[in-house]
Amino acid sequence: MTSIPKGGDAYFLTSVLHDWGDEDASAILRTCRQAMGPASRLLLVEEIVSVASAPRLIMMVSYGGDARDRTEAEFARLLEPSGFELKRVVPTAGEVSLLEASIA
Repeated sequence: MTSIPKGGDAYFLTSVLHDWGDEDASAILRTCRQAMGPASRLLLVEEIVSVASAPRLIMMVSYGGDARDRTEAEFARLLEPSGFELKRVVPTAGEVSLLEASIA
């Protein structure tokens, strides 16, 4: 991803970051950050795993081992270097949660 439209109120990624290792996921986040204005929000829909959960074999087999599920703390650490602060996590009735991040 090299660019996205600039100046949106919100940028919404659904099940995107889990497909990528930290380096590639960070590149995606930096691209989003460059397009965002000071009041924009980044909304992620991702599965959040618990610390006790082992990595799922299906992710490793399906995506060559680079893809990964992340804990809430790992998402926060992934967002930070790209200029984001994780504001809140909203669980859903399903397996995914909504993560809201703003520009730090």
